[in-house]
Amino acid sequence: GHALDGSPAAYYFAAGESATTWVISMQGGGACYDEKSCTARSKTNHGTSTVLPPQHPGKDLQSFDCTENPLFCNATFAFIPYLSGDTHKGNRSTADAGSWNLYFQGHSSFVNIVAQLKSQHGLNNASHVVFTGNSAGGVGVFANVDWLQSALPSAVVKGAPNAGWFFPGSLSSDQPKYPNNPPSDWAHFSKNESGGAFNSTLDLMITKLWEPIVSEECVGAQANPLDCGSVHVAYQYIKA
Repeated sequence: GHALDGSPAAYYFAAGESATTWVISMQGGGACYDEKSCTARSKTNHGTSTVLPPQHPGKDLQSFDCTENPLFCNATFAFIPYLSGDTHKGNRSTADAGSWNLYFQGHSSFVNIVAQLKSQHGLNNASHVVFTGNSAGGVGVFANVDWLQSALPSAVVKGAPNAGWFFPGSLSSDQPKYPNNPPSDWAHFSKNESGGAFNSTLDLMITKLWEPIVSEECVGAQANPLDCGSVHVAYQYIKA
């Protein structure tokens, strides 16, 4: 898996007292959809592993301090930096003119990271895994938690996404069943209508650019498969 700029994907790991209880966390940090913002992002710590610090401070559910983290301070931790700009969902195989020669491999990188955590750090021995993330990392939890459960069939995998409910309604502008489909601009919203440049182009751009993973069950059930890009629709198909 690659970061946006083609450098290797990366992760941080810390062995805890328990080798069987894990907390895996995905980092947040927005997303990018156009050439200017994605190219700029590819030169930052949200787009290239070349500038990542050698260590990452554990906090919240990934703190070894039992006062701060009473439930999981003894767990083993893995932290997934957000280097792909695609809310950890991208599964694009190539970087080419259609992606401004950038890689959108959030999911495929996660697949490789999990394989390495299993082969080198004992994740295959886990009995209980908490899978968490904030904002774009929360989106990544919604999108990847069923895959993670399938990769760890002998473990209990629980998703704990934080602030990852994007978007809180249908994305397709041709489905009026959700009034004020977000994201809408003020001109539409103020008239109780859905629409706007972001609304009409976002899902098409994401689908073409990121080639994201999506629930096949959701796509098979929804009249407009683009709606499966919204957790508001996709949530009912998440099994974990």
